[in-house]
Amino acid sequence: MIDKLVQLLNLSNVKKIIYVDDIFCVERYLEDAHAVLRTWLETDDYHKLDFISSDKDVLEEEFDSWWNGATDDDKRNCVFDVMQLSDEGQNILLCLNNIKNHEIKVECMSPAEFTDAFIGDLKNEVKDSFQVLLLMDQELEDQKHGGETLLQKVEDTQYLHCGLFSGKFSIDEEIDVWKELGSSTMVYPLSKKRILDEPEEKMIEGLRNILWLNHVSNLKKDALEVFDNGYNQACMTFKNMDPASFDSAIVKTSKKEGCWEYVTLNRIFMVLLKNSIQMTIVGENNFKNLQNDLCKLRMSSVFCSDNEIDKSWLRELRNSELYTSGTYINQTYSPVANGDIFKIGSKKYILLFQPCSLAIRDDGKRSRQLASAYIIEIKNNKQSLNVNEVALENSDIPGFSYVNIASFKRVSLDVLDLVSFNTDGKAIIDVTKENCPIEDENLLQPNMLKRYHNISLFAQKLIPILIACDKGDAKNSIQHFCKSCFLTVPCLRDGKIIEFQVQRIERYNELLAQVLYSKLMNYMARIAVPNDFSE
Repeated sequence: MIDKLVQLLNLSNVKKIIYVDDIFCVERYLEDAHAVLRTWLETDDYHKLDFISSDKDVLEEEFDSWWNGATDDDKRNCVFDVMQLSDEGQNILLCLNNIKNHEIKVECMSPAEFTDAFIGDLKNEVKDSFQVLLLMDQELEDQKHGGETLLQKVEDTQYLHCGLFSGKFSIDEEIDVWKELGSSTMVYPLSKKRILDEPEEKMIEGLRNILWLNHVSNLKKDALEVFDNGYNQACMTFKNMDPASFDSAIVKTSKKEGCWEYVTLNRIFMVLLKNSIQMTIVGENNFKNLQNDLCKLRMSSVFCSDNEIDKSWLRELRNSELYTSGTYINQTYSPVANGDIFKIGSKKYILLFQPCSLAIRDDGKRSRQLASAYIIEIKNNKQSLNVNEVALENSDIPGFSYVNIASFKRVSLDVLDLVSFNTDGKAIIDVTKENCPIEDENLLQPNMLKRYHNISLFAQKLIPILIACDKGDAKNSIQHFCKSCFLTVPCLRDGKIIEFQVQRIERYNELLAQVLYSKLMNYMARIAVPNDFSE
C-alpha cells in the first residue's frame, strides 16, 4: 500500500512532506530531558548520549553547553532518543520514514518554524512541479486556535495539500468535519484514530485522502470553467437569436404541434447549452486538462476503504433525475403528460400513453377525440418480479416500486386534465367558472383555456347525476359508473364544485416512461397461438 501512495505522490508532483507539531518545539523538552538525564546518571545509562564523553559529574553541564550550540535537527534527534514520544507521534513518524525511504523529502517543524519557513521560502517554492503535503495537529498547544489559525497564514493554492489531525472525531466523521470547515479545497480533516488503530494502513489512506481532495477540487474547478464558459456562450447565442426565428420556434411551432410553449423554450436553451459546452471542451486544451484531472482522481480512488459513504445526497440527486416534482409541474400549470403520477384515492397510478396523442391541439382537443388513457397502479416493496411486472427506477423507497402491465385501466382524460388548472394539482372544477378557473388567464395557454371550457361543459352535465346520487336515487349504479370512468366517486360541494379524489404528485422520467409504455403496447399486442392438437 505504501508503494501505491508513493506512486500517487509522484503523480501529484509532491516532492516534500512537512509535519508540523508541538513535539518538535525542542526547547519545551529541555527540563524533561534533564529529568530523564538525572535518571540515567543513577543507572550509568548516560553513555547513550554518544556525543558526550565527559564524566558523569559534569555531564549535565556539558549537556546544556551542547544543547545551546546544537542545531534544531540535532536537538530533535536528541529529544527523540531521551524522551518517549506519544503513540500517535511515533506512528506518524514511522509512516513518514517509510515514505522517506522512497526518496520523498520529509521535514518536521514546530509551528513557529513552519511560519518562518512559509513566510520565507516555502510559499515561493511550491508550484505545479514542486508540490507540498502538509500535516498539522488541529489542537496545537502554542496556537490559540490550533492548526486552523496557523493555516490562515497559508495562501489557498492547489499546490499545497493540507491534512489537519484531531482526536475529536472518528474516521467516518471526517467528511462531516470537512463540511464544517467550509468545504475547503485544500484542507482535509484526519481523525487521530488513523494513527492509533492500524497505523500503517489507516494513516496511508488518510494521506491519500489529502491528495484525493485536491484531485476532486481541481476536477471541479476545471469542469466549472468549462461549464461557465459554455453557459455564457449559450446565453449570448440565445440573446442574439433573431426575433422572427425566436417567435417561430417558441410560439408558432408549439401552437401547431400542441406543445407547451415553455417546454419548447427550455428545450431550445438546453440544446444551445449542450452545443456550447461541447465546443468549449474541445478548445484551449480543456479536454486534456479534464482528462489529466480524471487520471489523477482515478489513481487516488483505487485505494480500498472501509469508510461508510453517506449517499443520501446522491440518492436525492438521482431521484430528481427520475422524477419531476409535483410542485414544479403543478405550479406551472403543465398539461398532463406520459409518466405523470397521480394519487387516486389511497393508491398511486402512472399515466402511460403516446405523447403525441396526449398533446392538446390549438382547438383545445386531442387527435381522434381521445377521451381516455391508460393508467397502472404503482406498488412498492416487491421482493421479486413475476411475469408482466416491471420495476420503476426509484432511489428513495426501500425495496423498489413496480407496476403490473396486465393491470392497466382506462380513466377519463376529462378528470386527469383538471389537475393542470390549479397549483395543487387536484382534479377539481367550479362549474360557475366556464372559461377560466384562475384569476390570471395569461398563466394558461390558449389551447388549455379551450380545453378547460370543454371540460366545464362535461362537468355541468355531471352535476344532476351527482345530485341524484346524493339523494340516493340509483346510487349504486351511479357509483359504479363513476368508478369505471374515474376510478373514484366525485364529491359535490355547494351544488357547483365537483371534486375528484385525484391529485398529480410527480412525473416519471420521460424516456423511462416511454419504455414502460412500449412494454404496455407489447402486452396489448400479444397473439394467442392455437394449441398443437397433434401432440
